[in-house]
Amino acid sequence: MKNLTFYTVIVVAFLSPLHLSAQSLKKALFLGNSYTGVNDLPKLVSDAAASAGDTLIFDSNTPGGYYISQHLTNQASMAKVAAGNWDNVILQDQSMALAYPSTFMNFLVYSVKMDSTIKAQNRCAQTMFYATWGRKPGDTYYCTPPECDTSRWITRTYYEMDSAIGSHYKVFADTLKASVSPVGTVWRYIRRNYPGIELYQP
Repeated sequence: MKNLTFYTVIVVAFLSPLHLSAQSLKKALFLGNSYTGVNDLPKLVSDAAASAGDTLIFDSNTPGGYYISQHLTNQASMAKVAAGNWDNVILQDQSMALAYPSTFMNFLVYSVKMDSTIKAQNRCAQTMFYATWGRKPGDTYYCTPPECDTSRWITRTYYEMDSAIGSHYKVFADTLKASVSPVGTVWRYIRRNYPGIELYQP
């Protein structure tokens, strides 16, 4: 039951931005890493669509630990983008790439390039960002100017880290006029309202 609840809410977070309607057919390409590949999230989304009478044709490439920048030079990823005729291409960056206020904009150039590549091969495609979640205990990072007046270690709670990731994905989506699948928001809702459900692997 725990796993069913988890899969249901995560899949719903994906289906909403895909704009599936009754008896619709959509094609989606997922480019990410283990956050997309573990539990075969693309198939879960497709199965959920099928349960509502819709069809989601999908493909994916999800090497462990991958950044969007690495997909740009990955032959398999680029071949899948070039295959064309996608309605949505879902991009999920490395789990820490958008976590840090002082460095997250360094990754925007790769998302811009990927979005341009997607649009060049798929005239009607919508780029979507898979907004991931914060780590269970939060994190500690080395903060430097201009974010901090002096270099120092910053410790953040899960909620602080999660908020940073979510807001940074929104910056990317707003910049590219893309959409966001707010998986991290759903994750936070479950953590806060259903603490008995363990979302994290050991």
